[in-house]
Amino acid sequence: MAATPRLQDIADALGLAKATVSMALKNDLRIAATTRERVIAKAAAMNYIPDPALRRLSEIRWKGGRNAARLSVGLLTWDAADYPNTRAHFWETARESLRHLGYGCEEIIVREQPNVKRAAKILEARGVAGILAMASRCDDAWTDFPFDKFAGVELHAGSGRPTGLPQIRPDTFRNLLGAGERVVERGGRSAAICLLEQQHPSTTDQRNQAAAYYVVAEWKRAGLRPATFRSFDAADEPNRRIADYLRRLQPDWVLLPNEMIAADVRRRFGEVGNMIAMAMMEPGPTPGFQRDHPKMAQRAVALLDGRIREGRKGVTAQPETLVLPWEWREAETKP
Repeated sequence: MAATPRLQDIADALGLAKATVSMALKNDLRIAATTRERVIAKAAAMNYIPDPALRRLSEIRWKGGRNAARLSVGLLTWDAADYPNTRAHFWETARESLRHLGYGCEEIIVREQPNVKRAAKILEARGVAGILAMASRCDDAWTDFPFDKFAGVELHAGSGRPTGLPQIRPDTFRNLLGAGERVVERGGRSAAICLLEQQHPSTTDQRNQAAAYYVVAEWKRAGLRPATFRSFDAADEPNRRIADYLRRLQPDWVLLPNEMIAADVRRRFGEVGNMIAMAMMEPGPTPGFQRDHPKMAQRAVALLDGRIREGRKGVTAQPETLVLPWEWREAETKP
């Protein structure tokens, strides 16, 4: 028998069904009094201790009886234009993880509803107890949304207006520091960092700039000349401007925002130094940090499941933040 007895262990010891044992321990009057007494006595003898979180989840998973609607989780996007590719990766994994835990899923785009209160009422009517929400590029995102009605967790794709909910986000700050260290280890004589400047910089953008200034200072201490950092307007042909800048500078190493920019620079202007991509979808000709959206979604679902079980709703004074670094991948070489 396991060190910590389970309901099934009690059921096996008494020759009863697991459901009967569960109902008896809840003092359900549908179970005969003699059976209830036997189950309670055996549970005490076996030192059975119920898990309060699991008990709470079982109580709220089904509402009002056998035919009630299943407890669901809402997958919320503020605007349809918010990170459609990233969102597809997030929600695909989230749906699978939620189904495994027994939840239903309801996906809505808040801006397509008449207002945020109407969106919340729709979620409540569909049995939604918790929400997974994404940060948005919109200035008015999540304003007045009644988060206090739901358990909630935010998936932060790297930029955008945060919700204030407990957050799962990538550790791009640490990635940038790691890339800078690799440049020094591999013996570069000069290096540059090129980042994109958004119209409304997010907290992540600000962290990246702080990391870039730190890396440049470390490069200079290591003797790299030039060692420089520059931001490019994301709305003003950044790839062309980055390529022109690098052709003039001719650094040995360059850190670029993602593998798409690296590929475009390489396609239009040829190889400009040794490139490192700060974010990449799949292994390719540029080394860098591979995004892991499924891992983020799985951790977000796990955190949300815990908040639902504990009955924790809305934002808190000090919301939790779980930071996940991307995995480093070397460049793939053609056979």
